[in-house]
Amino acid sequence: MPVSELYAGPPEATDPAPAASLGRYFFFPSLGLGDSQLHPPPEATAEATLTAAALVLRFRAWPDDLRFELDRARLPGPAAWAAPYALRSLAQPLAPAGVRYRYARRRAARAGLGTGELAAQLAGSVTITGYDARRQLLSGYYEVRAAGQPDPARAAPAGTTCTILLAGDFDNVKLRVR
Repeated sequence: MPVSELYAGPPEATDPAPAASLGRYFFFPSLGLGDSQLHPPPEATAEATLTAAALVLRFRAWPDDLRFELDRARLPGPAAWAAPYALRSLAQPLAPAGVRYRYARRRAARAGLGTGELAAQLAGSVTITGYDARRQLLSGYYEVRAAGQPDPARAAPAGTTCTILLAGDFDNVKLRVR
């Protein structure tokens, strides 16, 4: 798709401020326990980047880092971006949206999940609800649910699995074209 479809002029001084939220919930069925954290704006940040290969949406708030990669070859033109995009998993290897989640442990390497490691039960989507082509602003929401995952925080006993639920929304995130 030509850049002219994406770029309609310089950013305006009156562009609305971007906002994002990121919520995380780890549920341990065998223990009957859960751990949650909500990162509201401005604690949570969002980035949107369009590369030759993908539309990348990234959401961060310590210790969580979530990234979606929507296969650009499977995206419609920008005017039709407003749609839900299924998440790629072992059960849906051809879905358009890859997902990576990392949880930063204080004294260890980052842990989490990625498309290549996900259980077949991965469910959810990333949904774009609007794209303002003139200002290049994206808005939407997302939900990711992955059952049977190792504890990213390693707070539970070894071998205990959890269901990871990630959810949030984003408004007026500036699209960068690379």
